[in-house]
Amino acid sequence: AALTAFYMFRMWILTFTGRPRDASLHAHAHEGPGVMNAPLFVLAAGTVVVGFLGLPEALGGSAFAHWLAPAVGAHAHIPEGLAGKELQAATYALHSKEWLLASLAVVAGGLGILFAVLRYGSHRVPVFGDASGLFAVFQNKWFFDHVYDAVFVKPSIHLLGWGNRHVVDPYIIDGVVQGLPRLYGAIAGAVRLVQTGAVRLYAYVLLAGMLAILSVVLTKWSF
Repeated sequence: AALTAFYMFRMWILTFTGRPRDASLHAHAHEGPGVMNAPLFVLAAGTVVVGFLGLPEALGGSAFAHWLAPAVGAHAHIPEGLAGKELQAATYALHSKEWLLASLAVVAGGLGILFAVLRYGSHRVPVFGDASGLFAVFQNKWFFDHVYDAVFVKPSIHLLGWGNRHVVDPYIIDGVVQGLPRLYGAIAGAVRLVQTGAVRLYAYVLLAGMLAILSVVLTKWSF
Protein backbone atom coordinates (compact mmCIF):
# COMPACT_ATOMS: atom_id res chain seq x y z
CA ALA A 1 0.00 0.00 0.00
CA ALA A 2 2.83 2.40 0.83
CA LEU A 3 4.70 1.76 -2.44
CA THR A 4 1.50 2.00 -4.48
CA ALA A 5 0.55 5.32 -2.90
CA PHE A 6 4.11 6.61 -3.30
CA TYR A 7 4.35 5.86 -7.01
CA MET A 8 0.82 7.05 -7.76
CA PHE A 9 1.38 10.42 -6.07
CA ARG A 10 4.89 10.66 -7.54
CA MET A 11 3.31 10.33 -10.96
CA TRP A 12 0.62 12.88 -10.13
CA ILE A 13 3.10 15.44 -8.73
CA LEU A 14 5.50 15.16 -11.65
CA THR A 15 2.66 15.35 -14.18
CA PHE A 16 0.33 18.04 -12.83
CA THR A 17 2.44 20.26 -10.55
CA GLY A 18 5.47 22.48 -11.00
CA ARG A 19 6.87 23.87 -14.22
CA PRO A 20 7.00 21.69 -17.36
CA ARG A 21 10.37 20.15 -18.10
CA ASP A 22 9.93 20.84 -21.85
CA ALA A 23 8.16 24.12 -22.60
CA SER A 24 7.82 23.38 -26.34
CA LEU A 25 6.07 20.07 -25.72
CA HIS A 26 3.88 21.64 -23.03
CA ALA A 27 2.79 24.38 -25.46
CA HIS A 28 1.48 21.78 -27.91
CA ALA A 29 -0.25 19.64 -25.27
CA HIS A 30 -4.03 19.36 -25.60
CA GLU A 31 -6.92 17.36 -24.26
CA GLY A 32 -7.41 13.93 -25.80
CA PRO A 33 -10.40 13.17 -28.04
CA GLY A 34 -13.56 11.54 -26.76
CA VAL A 35 -12.56 8.15 -28.12
CA MET A 36 -9.68 8.18 -25.60
CA ASN A 37 -11.42 9.94 -22.71
CA ALA A 38 -14.52 7.73 -22.67
CA PRO A 39 -12.59 4.53 -21.72
CA LEU A 40 -10.70 6.53 -19.07
CA PHE A 41 -13.97 7.71 -17.55
CA VAL A 42 -15.23 4.12 -17.45
CA LEU A 43 -12.03 2.94 -15.77
CA ALA A 44 -12.12 5.81 -13.27
CA ALA A 45 -15.72 5.03 -12.36
CA GLY A 46 -14.78 1.39 -11.93
CA THR A 47 -11.95 2.20 -9.55
CA VAL A 48 -14.33 4.28 -7.41
CA VAL A 49 -17.08 1.66 -7.30
CA VAL A 50 -15.09 -1.56 -7.10
CA GLY A 51 -13.75 -0.80 -3.63
CA PHE A 52 -17.26 -0.91 -2.21
CA LEU A 53 -17.89 -4.42 -3.54
CA GLY A 54 -15.77 -5.97 -0.81
CA LEU A 55 -16.76 -4.08 2.31
CA PRO A 56 -15.73 -5.86 5.52
CA GLU A 57 -18.24 -7.01 8.07
CA ALA A 58 -17.31 -4.06 10.29
CA LEU A 59 -18.77 -1.71 7.66
CA GLY A 60 -21.86 -3.74 6.91
CA GLY A 61 -20.52 -6.62 4.83
CA SER A 62 -20.73 -7.23 1.12
CA ALA A 63 -23.47 -9.02 -0.81
CA PHE A 64 -20.99 -9.38 -3.66
CA ALA A 65 -18.62 -11.35 -1.42
CA HIS A 66 -21.46 -13.66 -0.39
CA TRP A 67 -22.37 -14.16 -4.04
CA LEU A 68 -18.77 -15.14 -4.91
CA ALA A 69 -18.38 -17.45 -1.90
CA PRO A 70 -19.27 -20.68 -3.80
CA ALA A 71 -16.51 -19.93 -6.33
CA VAL A 72 -13.72 -18.39 -4.24
CA GLY A 73 -14.54 -19.68 -0.78
CA ALA A 74 -16.17 -18.14 2.23
CA HIS A 75 -14.79 -14.86 3.56
CA ALA A 76 -14.35 -13.87 7.15
CA HIS A 77 -17.77 -13.57 8.72
CA ILE A 78 -19.59 -14.04 12.00
CA PRO A 79 -20.66 -17.68 12.47
CA GLU A 80 -24.38 -18.27 12.38
CA GLY A 81 -26.28 -19.57 15.39
CA LEU A 82 -24.46 -17.50 18.01
CA ALA A 83 -26.26 -15.42 20.60
CA GLY A 84 -25.57 -13.41 23.72
CA LYS A 85 -21.98 -13.08 24.86
CA GLU A 86 -20.70 -15.54 22.23
CA LEU A 87 -22.12 -13.36 19.47
CA GLN A 88 -20.66 -10.22 21.03
CA ALA A 89 -17.24 -11.85 21.43
CA ALA A 90 -17.20 -13.14 17.83
CA THR A 91 -18.35 -9.79 16.51
CA TYR A 92 -15.73 -7.88 18.51
CA ALA A 93 -12.92 -10.23 17.43
CA LEU A 94 -13.82 -10.01 13.75
CA HIS A 95 -14.45 -6.27 13.71
CA SER A 96 -11.28 -5.55 15.70
CA LYS A 97 -9.15 -7.48 13.20
CA GLU A 98 -10.80 -5.73 10.24
CA TRP A 99 -10.39 -2.26 11.75
CA LEU A 100 -6.74 -3.04 12.56
CA LEU A 101 -5.94 -4.15 8.99
CA ALA A 102 -7.83 -1.20 7.51
CA SER A 103 -5.97 1.22 9.80
CA LEU A 104 -2.62 -0.27 8.85
CA ALA A 105 -3.48 0.09 5.15
CA VAL A 106 -4.51 3.73 5.64
CA VAL A 107 -1.36 4.52 7.61
CA ALA A 108 0.86 2.81 5.04
CA GLY A 109 -0.83 4.68 2.19
CA GLY A 110 -0.51 7.97 4.08
CA LEU A 111 3.21 7.38 4.60
CA GLY A 112 3.63 6.66 0.90
CA ILE A 113 1.83 9.91 0.01
CA LEU A 114 3.88 11.87 2.53
CA PHE A 115 7.16 10.48 1.26
CA ALA A 116 6.17 11.27 -2.34
CA VAL A 117 5.34 14.86 -1.43
CA LEU A 118 8.58 15.32 0.53
CA ARG A 119 10.62 13.73 -2.22
CA TYR A 120 9.06 15.31 -5.31
CA GLY A 121 7.21 18.36 -3.98
CA SER A 122 8.02 21.41 -6.13
CA HIS A 123 10.15 19.08 -8.28
CA ARG A 124 13.13 19.51 -5.98
CA VAL A 125 14.56 16.18 -7.14
CA PRO A 126 14.89 15.42 -10.88
CA VAL A 127 12.90 12.52 -12.23
CA PHE A 128 16.03 10.72 -13.40
CA GLY A 129 19.46 11.00 -11.96
CA ASP A 130 20.67 11.05 -8.39
CA ALA A 131 18.74 8.06 -6.98
CA SER A 132 20.84 5.71 -4.89
CA GLY A 133 20.50 2.64 -2.75
CA LEU A 134 17.17 0.90 -2.52
CA PHE A 135 15.42 3.86 -4.13
CA ALA A 136 17.58 3.37 -7.25
CA VAL A 137 16.38 -0.24 -7.40
CA PHE A 138 12.77 0.93 -7.27
CA GLN A 139 13.32 3.76 -9.74
CA ASN A 140 14.96 1.40 -12.23
CA LYS A 141 12.15 -1.17 -11.84
CA TRP A 142 14.38 -3.71 -10.11
CA PHE A 143 16.78 -3.40 -13.07
CA PHE A 144 14.59 -5.87 -14.97
CA ASP A 145 14.98 -3.91 -18.22
CA HIS A 146 18.76 -3.90 -17.84
CA VAL A 147 18.90 -7.66 -17.27
CA TYR A 148 16.48 -8.32 -20.14
CA ASP A 149 18.55 -6.13 -22.45
CA ALA A 150 21.81 -7.84 -21.47
CA VAL A 151 20.46 -11.40 -21.63
CA PHE A 152 18.09 -11.26 -24.61
CA VAL A 153 18.20 -8.04 -26.62
CA LYS A 154 21.94 -7.48 -27.14
CA PRO A 155 22.79 -11.17 -27.80
CA SER A 156 19.93 -11.33 -30.31
CA ILE A 157 21.17 -8.20 -32.09
CA HIS A 158 24.73 -9.53 -32.22
CA LEU A 159 23.53 -12.94 -33.45
CA LEU A 160 21.38 -11.39 -36.15
CA GLY A 161 24.21 -9.10 -37.20
CA TRP A 162 26.65 -12.02 -37.43
CA GLY A 163 24.13 -14.07 -39.37
CA ASN A 164 23.48 -11.26 -41.84
CA ARG A 165 27.19 -10.64 -42.39
CA HIS A 166 28.33 -14.26 -42.68
CA VAL A 167 25.27 -16.16 -43.93
CA VAL A 168 22.53 -13.99 -45.44
CA ASP A 169 24.72 -11.57 -47.44
CA PRO A 170 27.34 -13.96 -48.89
CA TYR A 171 25.21 -17.06 -49.44
CA ILE A 172 21.63 -15.87 -49.96
CA ILE A 173 21.73 -12.32 -51.36
CA ASP A 174 25.05 -12.60 -53.21
CA GLY A 175 24.19 -16.16 -54.18
CA VAL A 176 20.98 -15.06 -55.88
CA VAL A 177 22.54 -12.00 -57.50
CA GLN A 178 25.57 -13.89 -58.80
CA GLY A 179 23.82 -17.21 -59.34
CA LEU A 180 21.15 -16.00 -61.78
CA PRO A 181 23.65 -14.77 -64.40
CA ARG A 182 25.52 -18.06 -64.09
CA LEU A 183 22.27 -19.99 -64.57
CA TYR A 184 21.36 -17.91 -67.61
CA GLY A 185 24.84 -18.50 -69.02
CA ALA A 186 24.55 -22.25 -68.54
CA ILE A 187 21.15 -22.34 -70.24
CA ALA A 188 22.43 -20.20 -73.10
CA GLY A 189 25.45 -22.46 -73.52
CA ALA A 190 23.23 -25.54 -73.76
CA VAL A 191 20.88 -23.89 -76.27
CA ARG A 192 23.82 -22.63 -78.32
CA LEU A 193 24.78 -26.23 -79.14
CA VAL A 194 21.65 -26.67 -81.23
CA GLN A 195 21.31 -23.08 -82.44
CA THR A 196 24.15 -23.28 -84.98
CA GLY A 197 22.60 -21.17 -87.77
CA ALA A 198 23.14 -23.97 -90.39
CA VAL A 199 19.91 -24.36 -92.41
CA ARG A 200 20.83 -27.86 -93.57
CA LEU A 201 21.21 -29.04 -89.97
CA TYR A 202 17.77 -27.62 -89.10
CA ALA A 203 16.29 -29.49 -92.10
CA TYR A 204 17.91 -32.74 -91.03
CA VAL A 205 16.61 -32.31 -87.46
CA LEU A 206 13.12 -31.53 -88.80
CA LEU A 207 13.21 -34.60 -91.03
CA ALA A 208 14.39 -36.79 -88.14
CA GLY A 209 11.57 -35.51 -85.95
CA MET A 210 8.95 -36.20 -88.65
CA LEU A 211 10.30 -39.75 -89.12
CA ALA A 212 10.18 -40.35 -85.33
CA ILE A 213 6.56 -39.19 -85.15
CA LEU A 214 5.63 -41.31 -88.19
CA SER A 215 7.25 -44.42 -86.66
CA VAL A 216 5.34 -43.93 -83.40
CA VAL A 217 2.03 -43.51 -85.28
CA LEU A 218 2.60 -46.58 -87.42
CA THR A 219 3.58 -48.64 -84.36
CA LYS A 220 0.49 -47.66 -82.37
CA TRP A 221 -2.08 -47.91 -85.19
CA SER A 222 -0.58 -50.62 -87.40
CA PHE A 223 -3.01 -53.37 -88.54
